[in-house]
Amino acid sequence: MHCVTGLCLQGVLKDESGCVDVAVKVYSSTPVALQLFLAEAVAYSRLAELQGSSIVPLLALGRLPHSGEPALALALGQPLPRPVTQELAATAKGAVASLHDAGFRHGDVRSSNLLVYEGKVVLCDLQTCVLGTSQDIRQQELAELQHVLGADQ
Repeated sequence: MHCVTGLCLQGVLKDESGCVDVAVKVYSSTPVALQLFLAEAVAYSRLAELQGSSIVPLLALGRLPHSGEPALALALGQPLPRPVTQELAATAKGAVASLHDAGFRHGDVRSSNLLVYEGKVVLCDLQTCVLGTSQDIRQQELAELQHVLGADQ
């Protein structure tokens, strides 16, 4: 599948404890894509305490050995199901609220940036995530989330 930044692939990450399926987000080497890669890597670093509970865990980052392109290896989640259950809707709202409580805004709340991971909804695609939020931004992102989840949530 193609992403704005390059490719999103499914892969396997090997380490001393074994193998794990991952989503590999490969960035192209254009200046804009490199800036987005750095922005996303910084966001994951700053939000390390939210990984697994509100944002998808970052498992590794670096450059691909065969091409040198920058890449992120992320825990593999599932697309948001339709219709969204009330339980999943509550975890989605909690994920966005946790991000806001940490002082960040996501910047791109939409269905494709919400994944089900270990039974709860987490946010992904953090390249537009920035420090700084206000009540207006919180309300805007929660309204965007409500639109994604559906009127009955």
